Amino acid sequence: MPEFCAHLGYLFADRPLEERFERAAANGFRWVEHPAPYGFGVGAFANACRTHGLSVAQIAAPSGDPPRGEKGFACLEGREAAFRESVDRGLEAADRIGATFLHIMPGCIATDTDAERARLLPLYTERIAWAADRAAAAGQRILLEPIDNGAVPGFFLNDPRMARDLLATIDRDNAFMLFDSFHAVNRGLDPVAFWQQAGGMIGHIQIADAPGRHEPGSGTIDYAAFFRALDAGGYGGVVGLEYKPAGDTEAGLGWRDAYV
Repeated sequence: MPEFCAHLGYLFADRPLEERFERAAANGFRWVEHPAPYGFGVGAFANACRTHGLSVAQIAAPSGDPPRGEKGFACLEGREAAFRESVDRGLEAADRIGATFLHIMPGCIATDTDAERARLLPLYTERIAWAADRAAAAGQRILLEPIDNGAVPGFFLNDPRMARDLLATIDRDNAFMLFDSFHAVNRGLDPVAFWQQAGGMIGHIQIADAPGRHEPGSGTIDYAAFFRALDAGGYGGVVGLEYKPAGDTEAGLGWRDAYV
């Protein structure tokens, strides 16, 4: 069985962030992740993890202004400076926090079409290759996460197959996919089959059931089969719980007992 990792943006969200570290540790988690430690304070985030004996699977590079719908800059024309600054800030934060990976978001496009993605793909590819090289020089690794447009309209990297092909193109040994089974199913993919085909490119995994994005066991995804496939394929990472608790987070954690 892979080890589970508490996504502190989703779990224990009824509590202030400063209390979520303690609740994660109290509920048996040794790993956490969070996309945006910056507002909380990178030093405070690192200290909270140390205090509660928690390791950090991944954080994201700064992705812009959420109220404006910004989700990164890597594919956006005219945002070269913002992109490079976000990567450098993210690498510095990942180093201070001790995060295993830095997740680099691509950005959202106003014209949500395959043609627009094809037009912007060379720019995106060039920037991700630069980010991977920048990370390698700092001894760090990066993640790219495909997110279905149903969850984030206009998200540029919207399909695991697109991420797979891009990673093959840039061919950097410190660049990996963040594979979220919920988003994959919403793209019509079988998580087991995709893992068996592209598992070597996957550095981190997140889960939520579909439909609903709630706890595993609440929907249609066969997580017993998925976890068996991860074990059979030698997955060495942790599995992030990026689901929306149907009720109280702690009351809903009993689903884990079926997989231990």
